[in-house]
Amino acid sequence: MLPTGPLYPRSNPVMPVSTSLDTMHYAFVTDNYYFVWGFHGLLNTFIPVAPYSAPEFFAEKAGVIYVLWSYGAIRKIEKLVRTSANGWHEAASSAVIPSGQPSIAVWGENAITAYASGTAGFIEIKEYQPSGSALDVVDSYTVSPSIDGSINFLSNPIAIDRDSLYILTNIGTTGNARLIEINLLSKSIVSEELLPQSFAALTYSLLGSIRVSGELISYGARNTGSVYPAFVHNTWKINKIAGSTVPLSAIVQSECLKSDLLTAADIDVTDLTDQVRGYRVSSLAPLRGGIDPLRKAWPFDVVQHGYKIKFKRRGGASVATITSAELDARAAGSDPGVQITNVREMDLVLPNQLVAKYLDAVREYDVNVAEESR
Repeated sequence: MLPTGPLYPRSNPVMPVSTSLDTMHYAFVTDNYYFVWGFHGLLNTFIPVAPYSAPEFFAEKAGVIYVLWSYGAIRKIEKLVRTSANGWHEAASSAVIPSGQPSIAVWGENAITAYASGTAGFIEIKEYQPSGSALDVVDSYTVSPSIDGSINFLSNPIAIDRDSLYILTNIGTTGNARLIEINLLSKSIVSEELLPQSFAALTYSLLGSIRVSGELISYGARNTGSVYPAFVHNTWKINKIAGSTVPLSAIVQSECLKSDLLTAADIDVTDLTDQVRGYRVSSLAPLRGGIDPLRKAWPFDVVQHGYKIKFKRRGGASVATITSAELDARAAGSDPGVQITNVREMDLVLPNQLVAKYLDAVREYDVNVAEESR
């Protein structure tokens, strides 16, 4: 239950900003107050907010909360540091940033990942690393979704699950919500999926947040269209096997470049022309552990070729043809060599059925069986 008392009247509207799965802390706005509430049900503290200002993202890591506030035309990231089990205090301003970037953010594995809106339908991704009392930009790039419409931080909550950034779009319109998945390693859009839900009654992301865990995505928000505030919650099973594909060569190269001993000049993946749908490395393992499953689905060999590691696909065209007569070639006029004869077995001893096992992408790469009888 939410705490009650003079700090938190139960009748006040509660608007979730975001959550942290690491510590299960929640960030809320109630009227003109921002506070953090722990999983144990105790109110940690609340921080007064200046009129006409509001937090736009909440990201927590290692006991520090980063909050992006808007003060009119000024946007500032501030740090809130945990001082005791139930107490927080404002430590310092991490950065004062231009309006528009970042727009909303979450903590990834090593950095704060944020995106800024683009009116022409592009998404700008930025990654920040805390450095003393500031936040330094360590990476910045853009991706372009194929769906129509611009990406607006006021209506797009985001979440990170492993190496993927998820953005929920189309909130506040009559159309179905759209989920965009961006791979943070390849810096590209992996999938764009329609969710069977319209959020026409909901408004900007201050009122809602999402979390992705495995194949489930959950969204919670306060319904601002109601006379009396109502909380909306939905959970969907998302298609982890994306409709779009990624080149096999790009995945293998990405895995190899995770080694500090290899560069792009040391490997040759040009022969890997297959397309992969829905590949994920879900656990810590040697680099070979991320490549071997691909070799089972798209057979290829890894060979040394000069000073490079070459990935050679199996089943390619023959480089030479050797006839049976050439297998025992002799000089003209010499004695005949070993005679090659063809022997046919009786039908009774020949196999009647052929069964092949393969990895089926439709079944999330579970083993499937194909068979043929004669």
